[in-house]
Order: sequence, then structure tokens, then C-alpha cells
Amino acid sequence: MDKLSKNRLKHFGLHLARLRKNQGMSLRNLALKSGVDHKKISDIELNKRGLKLETLFKLADGLGLHPGELLDFDFQENK
Repeated sequence: MDKLSKNRLKHFGLHLARLRKNQGMSLRNLALKSGVDHKKISDIELNKRGLKLETLFKLADGLGLHPGELLDFDFQENK
């Protein structure tokens, strides 16, 4: 994976964690609501793995958000 993609996934993970925490939701709670394993969510938030579009949809459903809201963040590509 190239550096730009890794950077984007890093910022996606930080954004996902922020959205989850803003709702007062634990990893396990989001896992229950989304059907995505809590370890997988943790790995996404910590930039240890990427994710499929299907997983993005499940996470959005678990957070009660439109999938586009999960992608609405500053990529900060130069950092």
C-alpha cells in the first residue's frame, strides 16, 4: 500500500474513533450494533488494517450515520 493510502486510512481511523467516542460508545457496543467484530474495529481505528465498503456501511449503520459521514473528514495528505 502506498504512503498516501496509508495516511488516508490513518485519518479515517482517527475520525471513526472520534465519531464513536462522541456518541459515548465503546468498541464492543459498536461491534454489537454494527455486526463488525470489536477487534476489527480497533484495528481500523489504529490503522492496522483497511476495510471493505461493506464494513464501512455496517459501521455507519451501527453509529446511526449516513455512510458519507464516515468519509467527511480532512485527509491531511501533507502530514
